[in-house]
Amino acid sequence: MKFVYLGHQVIVERNRKTGIEVSAKSAGTRLYRIAYSRSAEGAMDAAREQAKAGQPVVMQRRQASAAETSSQLASTQQSNDEPMYESRIVLPSDVDPKR
Repeated sequence: MKFVYLGHQVIVERNRKTGIEVSAKSAGTRLYRIAYSRSAEGAMDAAREQAKAGQPVVMQRRQASAAETSSQLASTQQSNDEPMYESRIVLPSDVDPKR
């Protein structure tokens, strides 16, 4: 999944962080809710900082390599070794080629 980051907020239910609402633009503007993890929150915070420069930020979920199994991927995400999302600043023309 690849999208333009617009904003996010952490969802707290019963004093526990349970999810993250991500406002994103792909084909249209949508609000997504993803499961909470420290690595996902860190990636969203990094995207927020990048977006402060005024340029669009494209986020993409990191792809698991063929060697990784779902259990290995889950343990990597829980250990926070590397974020499950990555972000990069792009030019507006890269987001909307019609410009």
